[in-house]
Amino acid sequence: MSAICGIANFQSEIHIPAFQKSQQALKARFTKPTAVLEKKHLALACSEGIESHVYQGKTYTVGFFGRLRNESKLRLELQKTYPEAQHVTLPHLILLAYLAYQEACADHMDGAFIIALCVDQRLILIRDALGVNLLYYKLDQGTLYFASELKGLLVHEQQHRVDKTGLWMLLGILPALVPGQTPYHGIFSLRPGHYLIYEDQKVKTERWWHMTTQLNTKPKELIKQELHQMITESILADMPEDKTSCFLSGGLDSSLIAAVCQNHSHQPIVTYSVDYEDQARYFHSYSYQTTRDNDYIQEMCEQYPFQHRLMTIKQKALIETLETVMKARDLPGMVDIDSSLYLFSQRISQDTHCILSGECADEIFGGYPWFYKETLYTSDYFPWTTQVADRLALFKDETTRQEVERYMQECKQRSLDEINQLDSDPENARKQQMMYLTMEWFMQTLLVRGDVLGGLCDLEIRMPFANKAIAEYVWNVPWHILYANQEEKGLLREIFEDILPVSVAHRKKNPYPKTHSPVYTELACAKLKSVLADPHCRLQEIFDMQAIQQLLDSQGASFKSPWYGQLMTGPQLISYLYTINQWLNEYHIILDV
Repeated sequence: MSAICGIANFQSEIHIPAFQKSQQALKARFTKPTAVLEKKHLALACSEGIESHVYQGKTYTVGFFGRLRNESKLRLELQKTYPEAQHVTLPHLILLAYLAYQEACADHMDGAFIIALCVDQRLILIRDALGVNLLYYKLDQGTLYFASELKGLLVHEQQHRVDKTGLWMLLGILPALVPGQTPYHGIFSLRPGHYLIYEDQKVKTERWWHMTTQLNTKPKELIKQELHQMITESILADMPEDKTSCFLSGGLDSSLIAAVCQNHSHQPIVTYSVDYEDQARYFHSYSYQTTRDNDYIQEMCEQYPFQHRLMTIKQKALIETLETVMKARDLPGMVDIDSSLYLFSQRISQDTHCILSGECADEIFGGYPWFYKETLYTSDYFPWTTQVADRLALFKDETTRQEVERYMQECKQRSLDEINQLDSDPENARKQQMMYLTMEWFMQTLLVRGDVLGGLCDLEIRMPFANKAIAEYVWNVPWHILYANQEEKGLLREIFEDILPVSVAHRKKNPYPKTHSPVYTELACAKLKSVLADPHCRLQEIFDMQAIQQLLDSQGASFKSPWYGQLMTGPQLISYLYTINQWLNEYHIILDV
C-alpha cells in the first residue's frame, strides 16, 4: 500500500521527531519502499518517490502518492515542450506537468493521487478529482501537518477536541463527513478536485475541477458506444500486470468489470465474494436488499472460467472487530459492513495485494433510489438519511435536536449551492443535483471505507468507475437515457448486457451484503448493554438514555429506518452506538460544546 505524510514551516525549524511519529502511525500503509525527505523546513514521506530538480534557476521538490491511468498519454503530451518527459520517473513527470500547467496540471491526469510540490517556500498539495486518495491536514501555530490518514495527525496529541460543529457532524452526518471537514477541531480534509497552497504560515484551498454543464445531444447509440469505450479502457488500465482479481457480488457493476477483465485475460481471473454464517437461514428481503448474491454469482461462474473464492464470515468475528475498524477510520463507521470488508480484505490479501471493485458506479450512473424516488429527492435532508425525526429523538435535549436538524439542512443546501450550472431541463437538473450530492457525500464515505480498511490489510482496491472523464460525460447525459427502460442504471445495463447473463444485467441494485442473523443482534446488544452498565458511560453526555434503553430492549426494532444509507438498521445502530462510546474513550475526546 501507499501513503504520504509531511510537515512544513518555512519560517521556523520543524520538529523531525513529530514527523517520524506520523510515519510510525501510518506504518501499516508504508509497505512499499518509501522515499523520505528530512530538511530544516520540510519533511516528507511518500510511497511513489520524492525528487528535487532545478528548472530556470528554481529548485522544485515533488512527491507523488497514487497512480495514473494515462501516464503514457501524459508523457506524449508533455514531450512537445519537455523532450525528457518520455523517459523520466513518475515524480519528475508530475513536475513537468506542473511546469506546463501550474495548479491545473491535475486536470491532465486520470487516476487516484496526491501531489506534494514545493518551490520558493511555497508548498502545494493537490488531490485527485473524485477524491479516491485521501489527505488530511492541520495548521498548528504556523506549521502545516498533513497525512493520508487521520491517525497521522492525531498521533501528536493525547486528547482531541470536538466542538459544537463537530458534535453536530457526529450526530447528523456520520459516518459521512462534511466535505473539507472532520469532527476533530482544527483537522480538515483536502476536498476532491481541490489544491492547497501553504505559504507565509497560512493555508488556502482552491477548486481545480468541477462539472461543466452542456447537455449531450448525441444519439443514444453513440452515447452507448462512447461510454462503452471509456469504461472498458478504465477497467483495462486498472488491471494489474500480473494475475487479475475482482470482487464479484453478482450485481451489475462488479460482474461487468469481471467479465471485461476475463475477456481481456489469457488465464482465468480470480473472483471473490463474501457471505455470512447462517445467512441462507435468516436472510429476508426488504426494499433495499431484495435478493442474495449466490445465485447470480453462480450464473457468472457458469458463463466465465473464473477461479471463484467465497469467504463466509462468522457473526462473532463481525462483533469482535468493531473496535479494529473504528480505529482504522479513527471515527465511528459503518460497523458490521466495515468489519466484513476488513475481514474480507484480510483473506484476499493472502493471495493478492490488488483487486478491482465496482464501487462508484451507482453514484455516477444513478443507481440509488434517491435518483428516481420523488419522496427522497425532494426531501429537505440528505436522501440517505430519511427518517430524521427518529434520529433526533435519540439525542439528549431539545436544543441539540434543533441544532442538528438545522445543520443537516444547511449542509445539504450549501452543497447544492456549489453547483456551477444546472441543465435547463428540470428532470436533468434534478439528476445532476442528486449526482453531485452523492459524489460529494455518499461516495466519499465508501471511498474512505475502501481505502482505510483495504489499507489496513495491504490491499489496494482499484475502482475503474471512479474516473473523472466518465463522471464528466455522464453528468451531461439526459436522464431519460440514463434511466433507460425505467431501470436504475438502465443505460449502463444496456451497454454491457451482451456480455452478462440476462438476470445479472437486469438484477435490481443491491448494496454490499449485510448480516441478517439474530446472533449478530444478540452480540451487539450485549456489547451496548455492557457499556450502559458503566455509570461513567460517555453516551449519556450526548444521548437520551431512556431512548437508548428502548432501542436496546427492542433489539433495534424501535428504529424503523436505516440510520444511514441502506444498511444501518436497528441492530447496526446498536453497534454504532457502542463504537461511539468506545471512540469517545479510546481517543480521549473532549466535547467542547
